[in-house]
Amino acid sequence: MAFVFTGFFPMGLVYLLAALLMKVEPPREPGNVAEWEFYNSYASSKGLALARLKRRFERLDRRARRLEDLVTAREYDWDRRLREG
Repeated sequence: MAFVFTGFFPMGLVYLLAALLMKVEPPREPGNVAEWEFYNSYASSKGLALARLKRRFERLDRRARRLEDLVTAREYDWDRRLREG
């Protein structure tokens, strides 16, 4: 409440307005084309960037499940036993 009644109110308003209008800058320079593409998609649309990350995570999750299914399959265990014996 003190913020509204002091002289900081106009500067605070300008600060918030600038924060909303300024483009997000990367903390470090993107190293390759894929990183630049991700940065540009994030800067233009956070929802698009989050959807892209979700798709990538789902692909990695599917790959991990396939690998787990392969390693825990009975055939894998028998093959391993035959190679050892």
